[in-house]
Amino acid sequence: MSDNFRSLPECPGNEDTRLIHLSRFEYADHTTQSLIRAWFRHAKAPVEPAARGPVVRWEMADSQFESFIYAWIAFNGWAMTVCDVDGDEASVNLMGSASELQDRFAQLLDASADFRSNAERFQAPWPIFSDKDIRRSRVLHELPTDMPRDQRIPIYLAYRYRDERGREQSIGYRPRCGEDHGLGRKIPLDWAHSISAIYQMRCNLFHGYKGAEVRSDMEIVSSAYPVLYRAMQLEAWLQQRSSRGPHSTATALMKPGESKRDKPTSWHQPQDLHRSPRLSSAG
Repeated sequence: MSDNFRSLPECPGNEDTRLIHLSRFEYADHTTQSLIRAWFRHAKAPVEPAARGPVVRWEMADSQFESFIYAWIAFNGWAMTVCDVDGDEASVNLMGSASELQDRFAQLLDASADFRSNAERFQAPWPIFSDKDIRRSRVLHELPTDMPRDQRIPIYLAYRYRDERGREQSIGYRPRCGEDHGLGRKIPLDWAHSISAIYQMRCNLFHGYKGAEVRSDMEIVSSAYPVLYRAMQLEAWLQQRSSRGPHSTATALMKPGESKRDKPTSWHQPQDLHRSPRLSSAG
């Protein structure tokens, strides 16, 4: 089986961060800012692990899925506003490379036992495989229905199938460095790897394959959602603040020594200052 393994790209988190400027959100038009904040407000605060019970967990399945989607749309809109790249995946990779977001994620892991618990539960089934590829490959037809997921992972990684045009394909997954870390070893628990795995969850949900009735799917979403939600809660751009004065969104996100007058210049302002982001849910 190992002969069929292929080398994977390096770990996420190494994109050109000159293409991202978090304070750029302030320069988006008011409608765009309000819409993104509204999406996040629709994402209900997740229930912490200590408050969950088996009955409650099943009853809140639909709410978890819906809240995850709202939180993702808000994140996607924010990313499209502050990243100078096209496409969801490119912006996700760039957001995963932002040192400010990496540091905040690490601080959350250290400061909150509940956050770390959710993050580690979400980490346990990594990499997250493409449900669409799994169904297209029909690999499940060759496996016992009760096979544990940890035994299926090496099979998914090695599996090859022919698509409708006869081309050989493999089953996609994220983080794409999953195999490089070795089977049975945990993929690094950091912001870049986490948002990459969350993006795959988003793809599975938006493509209509992850259903709330599937217990394993629900468990993955119930652990992924608090990670995304709590990480986004730290962002000052979510607060409805005036763009004037020392407590503006831009000032809250400024780097040490940076002046509010130091607007990002790589987007050819002023024309781009009022350009709405390419808000998209398509992958």
